[in-house]
Amino acid sequence: MKEKKAKKPFNRAKFNYRLTSGVVCVLVIAVVIIVNILFGALGEKVNTKIDLTHDRILDFSDQTIQTLKNLDQEVRVYNLIPEDTGVGVVESVENVLDRYKQLSSKIKYERIDVAKNPVFMQKYQTSDSQFSNYCFIFETDKKFKVVDLNDTVVFNNQTGDVNYISAEQKFTNAIAFVTSDTETKVAVVEGHGETSISTFEGILTDANYTVQSINLTSQDIPDDVSVLVISAPQNDYSGEEIDKIDRFFDRGGDAQIFWGILQPALPNLEGYLAEWGVKMHGGFALDTSTNRYVPGVVQYLLPEVVNTDITSQIAENGLMVVLKGARGFDLTEVPGVEAQVLLKGSENSFVRVGDSQTFAYEEGDVRGPVNLAVHLSHLMENDTTNIMVVGTSGLVDADAISGGVFANLDFYLNTLSAMTNKSDDVYIRPKDVSTQRFATTPLMVIIFGGITVVIIPLIIIVLGIVIWMRRRHL
Repeated sequence: MKEKKAKKPFNRAKFNYRLTSGVVCVLVIAVVIIVNILFGALGEKVNTKIDLTHDRILDFSDQTIQTLKNLDQEVRVYNLIPEDTGVGVVESVENVLDRYKQLSSKIKYERIDVAKNPVFMQKYQTSDSQFSNYCFIFETDKKFKVVDLNDTVVFNNQTGDVNYISAEQKFTNAIAFVTSDTETKVAVVEGHGETSISTFEGILTDANYTVQSINLTSQDIPDDVSVLVISAPQNDYSGEEIDKIDRFFDRGGDAQIFWGILQPALPNLEGYLAEWGVKMHGGFALDTSTNRYVPGVVQYLLPEVVNTDITSQIAENGLMVVLKGARGFDLTEVPGVEAQVLLKGSENSFVRVGDSQTFAYEEGDVRGPVNLAVHLSHLMENDTTNIMVVGTSGLVDADAISGGVFANLDFYLNTLSAMTNKSDDVYIRPKDVSTQRFATTPLMVIIFGGITVVIIPLIIIVLGIVIWMRRRHL
């Protein structure tokens, strides 16, 4: 008769271990599920994405945060870009837009499939306003603004890669525009060979100004115009035109006056400016200090940005403004007129008056420091007239404001905003998203090579030997 096998005794310790392990596994899975659900819900209100871009494209400026805090009405945002485009920049721009939803409950977002709803765009497109499907529409009950995807990025002209994302600038300006009840009009003077209105139109329109051209020969300055732009005229203004400008100032109008080094003498306009305390020099400004001009192009000045209420943001952040060939001027005191220099040359700057080609001061030149931009203010009966005089018409040329290298656009819009007291004028510098390359020297190559090829393998070998020696005696 076979003996029955004895039952193994109940191992309580093993049972408890297995039970505990099972409970822990269930709890861990439950916690993971709950955390995922919470983060999914939280992601609608809070930014849960980790921003690893070196320029922190999801960190908003104080201007944007303040704009969103001040929202007192609903802003509807429609995204017309097709889903799953496969373009990385689209995702980056949409991530920026997501932050607006998270920071303000007043932002109402909706994606529109134009292929399924083709009539949606008819409400916004007119004969004067045509746009592609790759855009965003910001709208309130009063008005709307379209932001094209291409306007939210800055491309490298050589490689075609995206160097900068300016989505925050465009989106915040669009919100400010559709929620604003006021309109600031800028008139660009033409008819005397001035810089084309197109130079200013895109910049000013983006900053929520209304822009028009005006010919003072045949037109008076309309009452609703706040700012007059006079840029490098090639022919002088008549006495009647000067009178129109003077009457415009008498009622509190503001002006921006840009000069150019290729301009002929304009005795009427220059004489009128002299009444405001600005005496223009002929010739052009030079600066022999090595950090005050673009290497290889001595006429491209990098002036000192004087720290004032208008320029403090630029000066305190060490940003540079480039002036492409500028005239200098002297300032004289005029009763009732306050002059505030904004840009100037160094102690080594001077005005080249003659035809000499040397890059050094010569007898007959005008010694510096050379004044290159000034803000004039004069308290009138009911208002204050502001005039900005700049020694170059190239301040806002495309190559001077593109790419975010120079702060010309910051300078221009900050000055204009201060002159007009326009609270919804917002300029935010583009965020750099270009590929960052790590520059190495020959010595760094040798050091990194020695660490990875020699030192690290030796450490691993030594640790291996030590562990083997200890374990062989166990």
